[in-house]
Amino acid sequence: MQQNGYGFQVRFISVTFGLLASLGSFVCMGMGCGHRDRAQDPENVILLELGGKTLSKAAFDRSIRDLSPEQQDRLRTSTKRLEYFHQYVEQQLLLKHAQETGAFDVPELHGIEHSLARRLWRMRLSTRFKPEDISEQAIAAYYKRRAVDFQQPEQVRASHIVWRSQRDAAKALVKLCRDPSMALFRTYARDAAGGATSGSSNDGTGDLGFFSLPGERGENPGIPPAVVKAAFALSTVGDYAARPIRSDQGYHVVRLTARRPGFSRPLSEVQHVIRQRLWRDKRDQKAAEAVAALRPQVGVVVHTDALRQWHACATGECIP
Repeated sequence: MQQNGYGFQVRFISVTFGLLASLGSFVCMGMGCGHRDRAQDPENVILLELGGKTLSKAAFDRSIRDLSPEQQDRLRTSTKRLEYFHQYVEQQLLLKHAQETGAFDVPELHGIEHSLARRLWRMRLSTRFKPEDISEQAIAAYYKRRAVDFQQPEQVRASHIVWRSQRDAAKALVKLCRDPSMALFRTYARDAAGGATSGSSNDGTGDLGFFSLPGERGENPGIPPAVVKAAFALSTVGDYAARPIRSDQGYHVVRLTARRPGFSRPLSEVQHVIRQRLWRDKRDQKAAEAVAALRPQVGVVVHTDALRQWHACATGECIP
């Protein structure tokens, strides 16, 4: 199969069509040719002029209603819809550029040009700037700057039962320390979850999972700091904190169930990951610069007052 100048293969169509087709409906329904005075009809107020075409409020709203339920759900808030509008402007710029540079001179692409414009543009950038172009120095600098991304601090795993009464918690702790099999702990946990005791164990097991110290990667803000401190103070798996730990929730009986040492992934192990991150960042930067350069060439006029009115009405605060 013949490839176009962007290195695009026709077999790629079937993979990407479902993902991108919704954007294509924008063009068919949203853009009209020429500019007519429709000031008397609020629904037909013009939100955008681009390359001699216009987009009305009614057409923009209609295109959103034509999206799938999942896509509409992602655009539930006015802020997301506003982001979608600006994405549409960018898409139209890239579409026009792709058309003018002959990117769609492949018969199989006719009819889905709008859906593939953005993807083709990214593919073109990918051929101009490759991951291999990222220098070793840049990778090393990123690793040094973002070292925490490749580190995992020490973590512990603990179980607990919360009692409303300190006295009840202390009595239970004495009995639990005499039962290394955990059978009694499980009984207390089930009873507490079912309301049969004055305690609480959340899901009936009392398991808190693995967690780090407060402020470290992997922390669990839902666990009271006193409980975290008590769990980390235990040195042997299976040990209980010497006394019930007080928090706003009550009195916790805490047992250490596992300990996981921290580690740091070496640069040699994460070099490929960093290279891909830097490459994507550079590619996105170049794409943004290209879109910015296209705006004055195409002639983009955003009617900010109309757009502000539409955005305000979407939030229920229409400007009179």
